[in-house]
Amino acid sequence: MNLKSHVMKKIIILLFAAGFAFSVAAQPVHYEITGLIQGAEGETFLLFRLINGKPAIVDSAISLHGVFKMNAGSLEFPEMVNLTVPDKKQNITFFLENKKITIQGKLDSLNQARVTGSKTQDELVKYRASLDGADKKREKLVNDFQNASAALMNEIKTIQIDFIKNNPGSYAVPQLLKSLYDQIPATDVEFIVKNMDPTVAATPVMKEIAARMVAEKAVAIGMKAPDFTLNDVTNVPVTLSSLKKHKLLLIDFWAAWCKPCRAENPNVVRIYNEFHSKGFDILGVSLDRKMEDWVKAITEDRLSWRQVSDLKYFNGPVTKKYNINSIPANFLLDENGIIVAKNLTGEELYKKVKSVVGAE
Repeated sequence: MNLKSHVMKKIIILLFAAGFAFSVAAQPVHYEITGLIQGAEGETFLLFRLINGKPAIVDSAISLHGVFKMNAGSLEFPEMVNLTVPDKKQNITFFLENKKITIQGKLDSLNQARVTGSKTQDELVKYRASLDGADKKREKLVNDFQNASAALMNEIKTIQIDFIKNNPGSYAVPQLLKSLYDQIPATDVEFIVKNMDPTVAATPVMKEIAARMVAEKAVAIGMKAPDFTLNDVTNVPVTLSSLKKHKLLLIDFWAAWCKPCRAENPNVVRIYNEFHSKGFDILGVSLDRKMEDWVKAITEDRLSWRQVSDLKYFNGPVTKKYNINSIPANFLLDENGIIVAKNLTGEELYKKVKSVVGAE
């Protein structure tokens, strides 16, 4: 082979190699996600990325026997993404890059799934692991602080109660007792009131406290619920004692403006719908001031049981008779009108109602 031919051959080889390298570089590089998720049969998985600062769906897949694949895009650089199963309210956040990524775990704890194949994710996991020791120390400090705080609060409460008990002739005591009333056991309040110096007991604040104590005892568990009559939304009078044919009756004090009440209403609706046919009933007592607000809330929250109100906020006679100082508040009555429980919400209310009327 002469020199010219040899040079030409080398040029051809170099050009071929350059062309091959260019063709390889021109090929798009994609991420490839493989999911192996126990309990995910026919579930829709959505992949979110931040695009212009806003989360956007960039990929999706439906699982078959817990397996799904995604490979619909590429990234300029490793990026934090979020994989979500909207129907199950499960998700996991991890670093995605143009590699073969595997996500292995369980559907009901997707956020704890193991992500492999991403170098950046591995670095993040390593970083988090390096914090474990410090996190445990912090957790211990928090627990120690909470325990110490609880012990200190008990000590303070003991000092406060002792001062009030030991100074029945002090005019400072009524105001202290009023501010601490909800934190002091009822038996201690009764002892303090009974042993108060007559001159101090005659003060307006002590009279108010004594009246509140009497009102509380009248609606204590084991007492017969005081009777009352209030108008419903059509101005028809409803009397508590006239409500018959129930194994359990819930007197539910609430209002349209009360956010905790409105948040609890779906739970009450669920319990009513499940157990009404078995002997559970409800009488709603609203502390609203405007009829339109009251009626609107009844419609919005789908409250299908009897509703009554005098539209007098906390100032109505029934509210005072039942010693209602805050809402939500409720009283659970048996078929004889005896108060068997107070201020139950959520699962506690559900379990109590089910224990009485749920078994057939």
